[in-house]
Amino acid sequence: MTKDSTTVDAISRRLDALERQNRQLKCGFVALVLLAAGVTAIAAQVPSAKAPLALTAERFTLVDGSGGTRAELQTIQNGRGMLSFLDKNGDVIVRIGIGDRGPVLEVRERDGKLRNFLGGPMVRPATQ
Repeated sequence: MTKDSTTVDAISRRLDALERQNRQLKCGFVALVLLAAGVTAIAAQVPSAKAPLALTAERFTLVDGSGGTRAELQTIQNGRGMLSFLDKNGDVIVRIGIGDRGPVLEVRERDGKLRNFLGGPMVRPATQ
């Protein structure tokens, strides 16, 4: 063996060791990124300790995928509660709530006219 071949063998061994170390570092980096992504995903699913125990509003609106109002829960005159279901045009179809003299259920036609009304004998529709 000559001195040149010994030097080439030594350089080759060092180069192989550096390439092996580089592959190990790349694998370690990928594992670290995957671990960080997993921890972030798990942390996003854990409910926050600061989540409100009660949600308070005068009106809650339920919308469909296109942003159209489909239902509303709200307070009306004198603080009475009313739940209204709307069609795709935004017209009230069904209304359930507390009228001025008791509970009511109203079913309306597409043109807005009252079709059915359920309530006690002294109860008027909530919208009257």
